[in-house]
Formats: sequence, C-alpha cells, structure tokens
Amino acid sequence: MPQTITRCVVVTKVPISTIDAPAHRLKTDQEIEELARSLGRHGQFFPIRLREHPSKPGRYEVIFGNRRLAAAKRMGWSDINAEIVKASDEDALIMAFSENIDRKDFSDYEKALVLHKLNALKGKTIDEIAALVNKSPSYVSQHISMLRLFPDGVGEPEEVTGLLQLLSERHARALAKIDDPEERFSTAKFAVKASLGVRELEKICNRSPKGKIRTTAQMNENEIRTIIADMMAGLNSKDLSQFFRHISKRYFTMFSRFPPFNKMRREEAMDYLSNILRQISSYRVKIEDLDIKIFQNFAYATFYELHRIGILSKVVKTRTRATVIFAKEDGTWKIVHEHWSSANPSELLGSISGKLENPEPATIKRLAVQ
Repeated sequence: MPQTITRCVVVTKVPISTIDAPAHRLKTDQEIEELARSLGRHGQFFPIRLREHPSKPGRYEVIFGNRRLAAAKRMGWSDINAEIVKASDEDALIMAFSENIDRKDFSDYEKALVLHKLNALKGKTIDEIAALVNKSPSYVSQHISMLRLFPDGVGEPEEVTGLLQLLSERHARALAKIDDPEERFSTAKFAVKASLGVRELEKICNRSPKGKIRTTAQMNENEIRTIIADMMAGLNSKDLSQFFRHISKRYFTMFSRFPPFNKMRREEAMDYLSNILRQISSYRVKIEDLDIKIFQNFAYATFYELHRIGILSKVVKTRTRATVIFAKEDGTWKIVHEHWSSANPSELLGSISGKLENPEPATIKRLAVQ
C-alpha cells in the first residue's frame, strides 16, 4: 500500500520558475489558451499541488494542476498558488491519477502513461496496480496496452503521441485487431480525422485483412477513407483547401446541402461552402456507418454526418445522409459528385437557411426560433 501522505494545510505562492512539469502530463495549445483566458478573467480558484523535486534541491514538481501552470506561464505570471505535499514517486503518481480520473481532458493515453509508470517504478503487477488505483485488472491492462499499439518505426514519435492522445482505450482495442502496424496506424489517423465512434471503427477493423499483405482493394479503400477524413477535418477547421484538393477539376458536381437544392460545379461549390462556414460561429461534424463500395475505377461511399452548428447563441444539431462518388483520374481517386439529404427535415438547418439565397446570421437566428 502507498505511504501515508502528509499535506501542508497552507496554500502558498510559489515562483513558477522553480516548478517542473511532469513528463506524463500532456496538453494542447487550444486547451491552454482557453484556460489562460479563464485565469485572466477570473483569477486562480484552486491551488495546484506540488512536491519537492526528488533530485533537484530548491525546485518543485507538479503532482496535479499542470494545465493551470502552463496557462499561468502563458499569462506571464511570476508565481502561482500551490499546496506542497510530501509524497514518494508512487504516492505522486497515485494522487495524479486519482485527482485527474474524472476530468474530461484527462485522456485514456495519459491514464495509460501513469499506470505504466506505476508498473515500471517498483515492478508492480497488474493486480497490485489495480488495487492501488481502485480499478479492475482488465482496466489497467487495457490502458497499458495502448502504449504498444504502434511499434517503433511506425510514424514519427510526435505524430504517434498526438494520435494516441486523441484515441480512447476502446478505439485502441478496436485498432489492435489489425495485424499490420502500418495499416493500424493509417486507420487510426482516419478515425481521428473523421471523428469515428468506436462502433464505426470496429466495423472497419473487423474488415481489415489479416497479416501484413494489403490487397489492391484494401489500399483503394484506405485512400478513399483518407479523402473522407480530409473532408471532415477541413469542415471542422473551416479550412476547405484540403477538402477541395481531392475534387475532380473536370467532372465534379454537388447538390447544395440546404434547400433550395441546386446542382453546382467546382468553383460554385467552393464559394457556397465557404459562405456557409463564414456565417456560423462554430461547426463540428463527425460520421457514422461509413460504407465504401469499389468497382474497378469507380467507387462510392455512404455515411451519416452528425452536425453541431453554432449560430450566435443558438446550437442546432442535425443528422444528414451523405453519398460521395469517386472515380480514378490518372491513378488517383477523385471526388466527382457529392449529395446530402436530411435524415430529419424538421431539424435540418437548411430548412431555415434555405429560405434565403444568402442568409445573414441575424436572419437565420430569427428564423431558428420560429
């Protein structure tokens, strides 16, 4: 069992220059930027938790609150409120795990790193670690298995780390069914780009061929999956350049997403989608039930798009059926046609915005509440 942890009851200001962040805690620039804005508006509500650094006299190591520390640095603060505890390496890891376990921003990959450190620190068994963190042995082993998902040499280390940070443990279990590490890696990148749920990813992984030999059909399907992932990533980032580079310059057509339904060529479609994204404050889309059919130099993909659209103070959720048709051009798959239809017309934003040829945000908001 871990040692008894003695904690100081006094919260004190600690110079940020004397604090080292733990290697296992990850963060994104977006998370830190948002937290920095919150600290700037409201100040620091809760202290971070530190211990004296085990090998650097006069310095401290973060146990809990690394995001707040990074945000404080971003704000240019010289010191931060902290409580200092006496804790061994094992105690510090257990506290970090326990304090973060219910936080939405504490990823399954970060949990895996902490659990693995407990495993490596003193040779703790899976059962012993499970008892320490009050979890089942299967929970511990399945999380630690995430760290073996991509062997050395598969992808750049920074890309692998970023990818694992965005995958859940259940996504990792589905991906582990793919024997070929390179195939597993490319499928994982697609799953993240397209915001695939576990059920959709399992369908893809269950269809993946065993062994390391990938058939031409499988490589074609992977290429099409990558194109669809780029489409979703472009929409979510409001950067349509990666979307439109996959579109046929000669043959592309698209029906408008919202009524009245018009058929557009490439340039018209670019202007149309760009105009929609400019007029909404936030947009997120993910896909479900992706199905790809390939017939020599022709293919089509069908799936559902789940939209979350922010218009000023309103949020609209819609579900749309999508069909994307592909053709081989000079040996590369290109999109030649796209079509969407509402799975629930009463909820589709198009039933609102389609009343105007170029709807203004204020008008959309007024129509949305009718």
